[in-house]
Amino acid sequence: RARYRDLGLDAQAARLLAEGEGVAELFEAAVAAGADPRTAAIWITGEVVAHLRRAGTRPSGTPLTGAHIAELGTMVADGDLSATAAKQVLSGVLAGEGGPAEVAEARDLIQIGDEAALTEAVEAALASHPDEVERLDIRSIDYMW
Repeated sequence: RARYRDLGLDAQAARLLAEGEGVAELFEAAVAAGADPRTAAIWITGEVVAHLRRAGTRPSGTPLTGAHIAELGTMVADGDLSATAAKQVLSGVLAGEGGPAEVAEARDLIQIGDEAALTEAVEAALASHPDEVERLDIRSIDYMW
């Protein structure tokens, strides 16, 4: 537990990792794959443990790997997924739908963070609905921002 506390985890997360069957190994694999320790602990001691309890299984009984936890954390940190979408992605990974990027893509959950891409999408939507643009008196995309 002391090692987990040294990594910045709170007492409850450290206890769950130390006492949970197989979760410490999943956590260690996630950190080894590049996950932030606190982020990995939050996912594992929250959503993952809840799933394991509902399913009556251990981490080894799921397709979830430490690399998946690391990838999920990176996708959220990079803005590719919202926290809500990440929960859906984790659910898909646990259901055997593939890795986080694969599940996010298949479920169309990737966020568009590129302003130019967003502008292009909005302009295309406005151009395809000229009557609505006129009705709403939207003169330019700048009005939207």
